[in-house]
Amino acid sequence: MSGNFSKIYKQVIETITGELVNKAKFGAGRLAAYMVLIAAAAFLRAEYKNSLISLENRGRNENLQQILNLHRQQVEPHVTEAIPRIMKEQEKYFRIKYARSPGVLFIASHTGDDSGMYAPDIDTLIIPPTEATTAPDWKHQLDEIIRHELGHFWDDLRREKLGLPPPKTLGEKIILEGTGEYFRRGRFAQPFTYSWPQNDNITPEDIYDGGYFLVRPILNVDLIEGHQYLSRNPPAEEDLRNMRAYQRRAKDHILGK
Repeated sequence: MSGNFSKIYKQVIETITGELVNKAKFGAGRLAAYMVLIAAAAFLRAEYKNSLISLENRGRNENLQQILNLHRQQVEPHVTEAIPRIMKEQEKYFRIKYARSPGVLFIASHTGDDSGMYAPDIDTLIIPPTEATTAPDWKHQLDEIIRHELGHFWDDLRREKLGLPPPKTLGEKIILEGTGEYFRRGRFAQPFTYSWPQNDNITPEDIYDGGYFLVRPILNVDLIEGHQYLSRNPPAEEDLRNMRAYQRRAKDHILGK
């Protein structure tokens, strides 16, 4: 996931956001949240209008059209096919059953990067226009994004069933991203050692690698029971500094020790 997406983001946002209404799928009870998203898209459209005009005036309109064509002709059809395919793969691999399918929006996330995101208020995966279409393995890159975001979707469905609010604390966000990485990397990704930083200098690698390192052995014992323990007993700061002890407590609880 590169940081160069912001340049492409400025070029394509004007056109992509104009198609939001036709691309969104949402529950009838979540219209208000959907309208908030539309309002945000309208803001983004206005925010980058001048950037788009400037790019066009510098003779880069041909490049813009190429990016848009790649997105519409390749990315959107691939994502539409990939989501149900990957859901079936995950259901078989993790022995789970998705209660429903998520919606999908083809628009840049509010973070302004190419990482994609899951919007829990509207049960929707947001897949940004991405330069991955120019890479030889762009389909694999998109599939990896989808696997991770489907992990968030599953996490959201489970928290909803448990009557829990969306994650807010650092510990809850670590679990959220760890679950996303678990759904992306699987149960038996190559082992690695990890230590939580002893200062406040927390990096994205700490959130993703640290989250995966934390949740994997717990979810490997029992995915449903493990996730329930994690969600109801999110790690405190001292637990993040001593993940092994937290993992032992979680596994002992799941196994009834």
